[in-house]
Amino acid sequence: MRTILLLFTSLLLFTTASFSTVLKAQASGESTPDETTPVTAIDYLRDVSPILRSKCARCHNEVDPGGGLRLDAGEEMLMGGDSGVAIVPGNSGESRLILAVMQSGDLKMPPLDEAKPLDPEQIAILRQWIDEGAIVPDDTSRVRHWAFEKPVRPPVPQNSSHDVSG
Repeated sequence: MRTILLLFTSLLLFTTASFSTVLKAQASGESTPDETTPVTAIDYLRDVSPILRSKCARCHNEVDPGGGLRLDAGEEMLMGGDSGVAIVPGNSGESRLILAVMQSGDLKMPPLDEAKPLDPEQIAILRQWIDEGAIVPDDTSRVRHWAFEKPVRPPVPQNSSHDVSG
């Protein structure tokens, strides 16, 4: 009987110690060994396009591409501008776009007098997108969600074989 009581007490102490360690790790924000942080692939339309539209497209657009660089449409964006290629797919470290938005070097974008710089999270998204190959859907300048299209009333079908007038 004494052996069973000793075994039960040891098991209870071990369980309590393990449980408290896990709770302490979760409370401090540390990850437990079983947790894995999934890496989400960057989607151009969901993640990158909103950043470029809000921070860059005011100056780098179809009407007035500043420095010859358009950042509002996929294919044109990858071609670069007057200073050469701005985005090197697969290599964010060599991409002038990243150097510019990091505000390091001689080129600082967006200019501080015109807009707030990108925050570190936005730069990380652009970096990851470029490192993943800077994939842009075909013809992004024309990609529009159906909800933003003007509704069009379809024509009433004509059928001479069935008179519904009575």
